[in-house]
This record gives sequence, structure tokens and C-alpha cells, in this order.
Amino acid sequence: MTDIPSTPSDGMIRTVLVAALADPTAPTVAELTAGTTVDISCYLTPGGFAATTDQATIADERECSTEIFGQPGRKTRGLQVTGIDNTNSANDVAFNALVDMMVEGVAIYAVRRRGIPFDTAFASGQLVDVWPFKPGVKQEVAAEANSVQRSLWACFMSAGVRTSVAVAGAASVPTITTVLPSGAAASELVTITGDFFADATAVSFDATPAADFEIVSANKIVASLPAGTAGAAPVIVTNAAGASTAKTYTRA
Repeated sequence: MTDIPSTPSDGMIRTVLVAALADPTAPTVAELTAGTTVDISCYLTPGGFAATTDQATIADERECSTEIFGQPGRKTRGLQVTGIDNTNSANDVAFNALVDMMVEGVAIYAVRRRGIPFDTAFASGQLVDVWPFKPGVKQEVAAEANSVQRSLWACFMSAGVRTSVAVAGAASVPTITTVLPSGAAASELVTITGDFFADATAVSFDATPAADFEIVSANKIVASLPAGTAGAAPVIVTNAAGASTAKTYTRA
């Protein structure tokens, strides 16, 4: 008997929330990495994307038979999202993207990819599921010992769910809008804003890699300024599609 390998699920799921998709049957890399897209993969707790599908049976009865046959009927999709809620904590402003995006009654899309490490960049040909829905009211998950603060949302399907659809297009090169505060020194943090940062692979200042950087969202990166001489230090953000146009920055 041939041994059949399995695919781990932990760490192999990526879920993003997208405000709009031009074609839900072919979401593009650009749409999935744009600044308006929110990656909630690390906000979801185990079982936090609880999707269900119920299907009715169409009775298929015949005069010639003593049995009742059936045909597949209408589907009813269900979804409940449970994840980290940092409201009122020190992390509220910078790390509460799930709560900020799940606004009751506002239509959004959840795009979910399985079988690939979650931090792997979106690429053409990857298969994803597309769930168009409107969040319901936010409900706090009851606090318990040794737990973290979470909330859940019952979600309501606003259109047909598409499963195993292929991602289209190519990644977009990052664009930089601002780098603040100006005049930072080595090891100090600066915030870079722009677009298409979701899958950034490198940040450099005057050709020197940042000592460390964190992708806060698709349009924000916080980076530690590397050592260097005072004066001009052009900033470049790189992803799989290439490098951004250098943004002028002056360091202390």
C-alpha cells in the first residue's frame, strides 16, 4: 500500500479581507496586496474562520419506483469569524485591524488560501476561496482563565461563494508616500507609508538593509534605521515584483 502524505494546516493558511474585487472569480495579486487589503491571518484563532455549507435535497420521486431518489438542492453558506480584539489595550491603534475591518453591514470579501505558508507572497495561479459577506454585530467572547481577548462575528453571505479560483495577474511594485519622522538616527524607528507592502521582502536606506522591519499592513512598514552617515539616505522597499522608486529621506 502506498503511503499518502498529508498537508499540515498550522501556519499554512492565509486570509485577507478585501473591500472590493473587480472580478471575484479571478482576484488579482494587486487587489490582494493593495493598501486597502487587510491580512487577518494572525488575528484568527484556531477555528476562527468557521465556514459551513448546508445543502437541501430535491425529492425525485417516480411512479415506477418504490424508492424516493434525490437531487442536490440549494446551498446555504454560513460563516463565523473569531479573532484577536485589542480594543482598549496598548495595541489598539496599531494592531486591531480585524475589529476595524469588520464593520456591521458593510460588504467585504474574505479571500482564503490553504496549503502554502501564510507569509508566502500571493502569486498568479494559486488557488483561493472567495467569501463575499457582511459582518454582523461584534460579540465579545467570554473571558476565561489563561486566554486572550477575542470577539466573534456572525457573517451573512452577500453573493455566491467561489471555491478554488485561480489568482490572476502579477505582483505590483511597492510605492512609497512618506517616511517619518525625518532626522532619525541609527536604531531609531521610522514609519514608511505607501502601497503594496504586504509581501515586502526588503527595506533599505541608502543601499543599506534596515536592521529590522515589520509589515504593519499593506500600506505601512515600521523599520529600524541602519547605521550610516548623516544626510541623504534614499529609502527603497522591495517585493517579488521589484523595487520601489527611491524616496528621499534625510537622517541624523
